[in-house]
Amino acid sequence: MGPIVQILFRRPIQIQSKARIGLVFDNFHLLRASGTYEYPEHRHSDYELILVKEGPYLCQLNTVELSVPTGGVLVIKPGDTHQDHFRKGDAITCLHFRIIPGLEVSSELALFRKQCAPASQVCAGNHLCDATLLEALQHESEEGAK
Repeated sequence: MGPIVQILFRRPIQIQSKARIGLVFDNFHLLRASGTYEYPEHRHSDYELILVKEGPYLCQLNTVELSVPTGGVLVIKPGDTHQDHFRKGDAITCLHFRIIPGLEVSSELALFRKQCAPASQVCAGNHLCDATLLEALQHESEEGAK
């Protein structure tokens, strides 16, 4: 075999295009704490994916205190109440998005059960190396700001 390895990913064959769902990315930002700060408790209307670049990231999610290690991911779902506990040196990347159901998909489409335990919304592991999309968004944002 030659020096190039190709891995091809194809969209699964869908019987009807009406069944498709869509992801709408609302915004992206990088937060770096220069000191201790308590972000006020707030309720989320959309999803938020938080990738911990430098942590651990501490927060309260639906009255439960969580600690997400560096490289970990927390996914906050619509309706969740959330409060950040920032400390000097903390750095997180946040991606806000919505799920748009197709015509024949229930409008109650969700990534988690409504009563999902907050700890179940943490994706353990080191996902920093898997953050190509977030790095590309950060690069585009930085280029656009020049």
